Amino acid sequence: MIRVALVNIGEISLYTALLVIEPFRAANRLSDRDAYSISLLSSDHPVQVTIPGFSIPTLPIREAQGQFDVILVLSCYECPPQQWRPALAWVKAQERHGALIGALDNAVMYFAISGLLDGYRVAAHWALHSVLEEKFAAITLVDKRFEIDRKRATSPGHMAAVDLSLEVIEQMSGGALTRAVRNDIIYPERPEQTQSQVQDIYARNPYMSQGLRKVIEAMKQNICPPLALSEIADLAEMEPRAMQRAFLRMFGQSPKQYYTTLRLQQARGMLQFSDMNVHDIASAVGFSSYAGFFKSFRSRFGSSPTDCRKDFQEGQSLPNGRRVY
Repeated sequence: MIRVALVNIGEISLYTALLVIEPFRAANRLSDRDAYSISLLSSDHPVQVTIPGFSIPTLPIREAQGQFDVILVLSCYECPPQQWRPALAWVKAQERHGALIGALDNAVMYFAISGLLDGYRVAAHWALHSVLEEKFAAITLVDKRFEIDRKRATSPGHMAAVDLSLEVIEQMSGGALTRAVRNDIIYPERPEQTQSQVQDIYARNPYMSQGLRKVIEAMKQNICPPLALSEIADLAEMEPRAMQRAFLRMFGQSPKQYYTTLRLQQARGMLQFSDMNVHDIASAVGFSSYAGFFKSFRSRFGSSPTDCRKDFQEGQSLPNGRRVY
């Protein structure tokens, strides 16, 4: 029997936890005997509070017995280091005995901080990409729903948790059982691994030219240092004036305004999800002066960079709970 542990840290998303577990439960139903044992563990407390307000029983890791074959760590909201560091110490000990260890959602950040992802390909939630790229040069980020690189598994969580669990089952038990599980949980299609986490909202827009798509992609790939608009036009094989007209027609703003907004949006994510110095963030998104960054940020979002960070950290209703320490 393959032993699977789901280690829950802090306040977790109930639906992500269930999406992790259900493929393994289905595998047991479809097997002649239980193929997997599933243990719900927590860092320090036998009852784990979940985001919708329900409570689920868990076993503290200090009481877990024996070795596990697969350990998946789930964390959705920030929690103090005294909660996640003991859990990761236990995970490291299990990994030394050959366990496949994985992180979902915000747990990817804890793995990165602990050095567990150095030298590995990593699939993290798109909101964390800019911070991970800036702070953890030793990892290789991939824009995918999950990644299993040797004995490391990572996933942004949410619906992608199903894909990760199905891939674990395929590697552990083979394709036949995995296909049966897919049918059982009404999840027959395997998403393309090249599919981006974030949907291109213009993908089906018949008025979006191929040249304009190339321009936007070039802007996204060149946040710092930013390219001159003439260079972007050359990359997209567009005349600068034609590019200007296309942006005004499609977005109601100039290419320069659009490009600046992309950079400022990345800066806002880094302010919210990291402890990086504001001046360093300004440099990381291609602003040569803090004064210029401050003015542009306030004009775009209606608050200063410092106030944006403070409001996010102190607010009771957060867009999501991902924030780097």
